[in-house]
Amino acid sequence: MIRSILIGLGLSLSLGAAAMPPPPPSPEMRAAHLARALSLSEAQYDDVLTLLQAQAAEDHSRHCRDQSARQARRDETDAQIASLLTTEQQSRFVQLQQQRPAPPPGRGPCGPRPSATGATS
Repeated sequence: MIRSILIGLGLSLSLGAAAMPPPPPSPEMRAAHLARALSLSEAQYDDVLTLLQAQAAEDHSRHCRDQSARQARRDETDAQIASLLTTEQQSRFVQLQQQRPAPPPGRGPCGPRPSATGATS
């Protein structure tokens, strides 16, 4: 009887975990994606990574503050990234932004963020 309950509990917990959306990509993953998609130079990649890391740190420090402030910061970061790009790269960047999926409702930079090395704290 207890075994059946434990098995049922384990299954329900594993199904709940499987239904959770994946965490947002790390600044390193986002920068690598942009580097491939936009053919960034090494200097552009370094600058973009620095901007994305700063945005992630600020988002995490705000924790779960209002969504409009996070969106304004993301828009500001996107504008700074665009200023680093060539005209051709800017056109492709705009296309990538339009393809970016909207975050799931209630999702944000809440909870622990991965460290800069990609490991969880």
